[in-house]
Amino acid sequence: MSESSAALSGVRADAQSLACDLAALLGFSAALAVTAGLVKTPMQLPGHSAIFWLPVLVLAGAHRRPGMVIGTAVCGGAMALSFRGTDALGLASLLAAASAIEAFGLGQTKGARGLQMILAGLLAHLGKLVVKLVSTTAVGVPLNEALLPLLPTAALYAAFGVAAALIAWGGLAGYERIRGARGAA
Repeated sequence: MSESSAALSGVRADAQSLACDLAALLGFSAALAVTAGLVKTPMQLPGHSAIFWLPVLVLAGAHRRPGMVIGTAVCGGAMALSFRGTDALGLASLLAAASAIEAFGLGQTKGARGLQMILAGLLAHLGKLVVKLVSTTAVGVPLNEALLPLLPTAALYAAFGVAAALIAWGGLAGYERIRGARGAA
């Protein structure tokens, strides 16, 4: 009897873990759809919107389940696409950024991962720039609204990628501190 109750307990734990992962996927996806699709700012700086959507992807990368970032980009991008918050190029850019973050395996790392998060944010946003570069080269449209050349544009993308990762790192550190305080009480 104890063997079957132990097996049932393991099934419940797996089901709870899966439910938490699905809830996280839904939350990250909804946040990405809003930040990547609905938040529009009048700034004319290339890459500035990463301050809103990239922390969501970096935090999804810090989640314990591999594939959470790609799932977030697909689901959140599809949601944003459905209400015309982004286009196919925007979805491709989100997937490029998510792939770069997923490659870092942030959720599998224990301890201090600030530098990994910063590098992931930097490379993710530069990956988004590469997708944009390929599309603008193929179509022949300007790289950005400010008509900046490639080097200053890349520098701005790098700076906004690092800033977004710092926001994600600060949010994660605050969450872990609050969670630790609750556990100690």
